[in-house]
Amino acid sequence: MQTHNSNSRRLNISASSFRSIVETFAIPRTFVQGIFKDMIWDGNGCFLSQAQDGHPERFDLFYRSECGFHQHPQTAFVADFTANTATYVLIDCPDSAKARIVHSVTQSSPNVLDRPLAVDALLLDECLQAWHDRVSHYREKLLSFESQNPRDDHTAPPSLDSDADSATNTLHKLCTKTHRMFEHLADLEACGQFLHTAHERYSTAICTSNAYRASNSESREEEKSTWPLDRPYSVSDSFTQLVSGIDTCKRWTDNYKSRTTLYENMLWHADVQTNNEINERNAAVQLRNAEVNLRISRLTKEDSKSMIALSVLAMLFLPGTFVAGIFSMAFFTSPTAQDFGASKWIWLYFAVTVPLTVGSFLAWSIWKRRGMDGERSIKTRDLEDGLEMNGTPLRKMTSTVSS
Repeated sequence: MQTHNSNSRRLNISASSFRSIVETFAIPRTFVQGIFKDMIWDGNGCFLSQAQDGHPERFDLFYRSECGFHQHPQTAFVADFTANTATYVLIDCPDSAKARIVHSVTQSSPNVLDRPLAVDALLLDECLQAWHDRVSHYREKLLSFESQNPRDDHTAPPSLDSDADSATNTLHKLCTKTHRMFEHLADLEACGQFLHTAHERYSTAICTSNAYRASNSESREEEKSTWPLDRPYSVSDSFTQLVSGIDTCKRWTDNYKSRTTLYENMLWHADVQTNNEINERNAAVQLRNAEVNLRISRLTKEDSKSMIALSVLAMLFLPGTFVAGIFSMAFFTSPTAQDFGASKWIWLYFAVTVPLTVGSFLAWSIWKRRGMDGERSIKTRDLEDGLEMNGTPLRKMTSTVSS
C-alpha cells in the first residue's frame, strides 16, 4: 500500500512527482481534475474493470468527504488485481486520521489495513468525530442561551441579560452555522452510503478474483496470493454504524437549527412588540401635547377677543379725543361764552395736516410695493436656479424668448 498526503490547494510535492504517481498507479483523471476544485465537487466515482472472461482486473474508487467547514479530504483508491497492488492517494487528509493510519501500520496488526476499505472507514470515522465536536460546541451555545430563559411558557418572548442586538447577532450566526452543518452532514451521510455500496462491490470483486485465481493457479504460492477479506470483522458493519452516527448528528443538527430559528423569531417579535409599546407611549405624549396646544390656542383666542374689545374702546374715544385736541388749539378764540369764534389762522392746521397725512400714506404704499416686488424677484430667481423653497426642491425653469 502506498499513501501520499498533500493539500488540495497547494500540493507538497513537485509537479513531476505528482505526474509520476498518477501515471504509475493509473489514478483516475476525474479525481486528478477535482483535486484543484475548492467549491463544487463533480461527484464520487466507483468503477470496476473486467476482462473478457468476466474476472475483475481493476477497481477504481474516488470520493470527497467532509471534515469540518474548511477541510474536505479527497481520496482515490486503485486496486489492480492483475498486478496484485492496492494504492491510496489521500489529499488534505486530517492529521488525526494520518496518525491513526501510521499507528495501524507501525504498531497495530497489519491486517487492519489489509481489510477492504478499512482506511476509508477510518477516515470517515475521523470526519464524524470532527462534526460531532462541532455539533456539541453549537449545542452548548444554544443551551447557554436557553438557560437564560427557563420558562415553561414558550409563547412568551425571551428575556435576555444582554442587549437585544447582541443576542440577535449571536442567534443569527448560530442559525447560519447549524444550516451549514446540516448540509455538510447530509453530504457526509451520502458519502458514507456511497462507501457502503462500494465496499459491497469491492468485496464481490475480491471474491470473484480469488475464485478465478484458485481455479487458474498452478502452484500453492499463487493460490496463497489471494486478496484478504473482512475477517474476523466486516468493514461493512463499521460503515453501517458510521452512517447511523452521521444520521444521528444530522437529525440533532436539524433540531438545533429549528430551535435556533424559533428563538430568533421570538426575539425579533419581542423587539417589534417593544418598539410598538414605545410608539404607543410616544403617541400618548403627542396627544397630550396636542391637548396643551389646543388650550394655548383657546387662551390666545380669548386674548385676541380682549384686544378687539380694547380696539373698539379706543376707536370709540378717538373722535372725542380728536375734537378735544382741535378745540384746545389756539385756532379758536373765546373771550366769553357768548363770543366764540375761529381764528383766521385755522386754515394753516388743515394745510399742514392733510398733506402730511397723504404723504405718509403714499410713502407707506411705495415702501410696501417695493417690498413685494423684491420678494417676487427672489422667488423667481429661486425657480430659475432650481433652489429649495420652504424645504422643497424646485426644478430649474428655462424661459424661451420669442423674437
